[in-house]
Amino acid sequence: DASNAAFPDGTAALVLGAKVEVKGSARAGVLVAERVEIEDDDDAGEVELHGSIESADVTAQQFVVRGVRVVWSAATQFDSSTAADIVVGRQVEVHGVLPADGTYVEASEIHVER
Repeated sequence: DASNAAFPDGTAALVLGAKVEVKGSARAGVLVAERVEIEDDDDAGEVELHGSIESADVTAQQFVVRGVRVVWSAATQFDSSTAADIVVGRQVEVHGVLPADGTYVEASEIHVER
């Protein structure tokens, strides 16, 4: 919901397929945008998530934050934390990419607050 969001780059470039950065918060399953910015192609596909871990399956190497499934692999870097820190309720910051099907985030870096 971007009805009350700021658009510092204007809205002319907001077309189907445009890459944007949205800052806001999730409320009742809806991302309520405070700010929407157009991304250049250098950042295409990159995702950054912040929030509380809602569920976790360390054996399957995945967890959910803000309703989004995040998966990690041996290639994922843990910044000042480890996979053992993936615990429901902890705050996490995830950097990664969306695969072609867009159904989850493939984490390249994870930081869990201890």
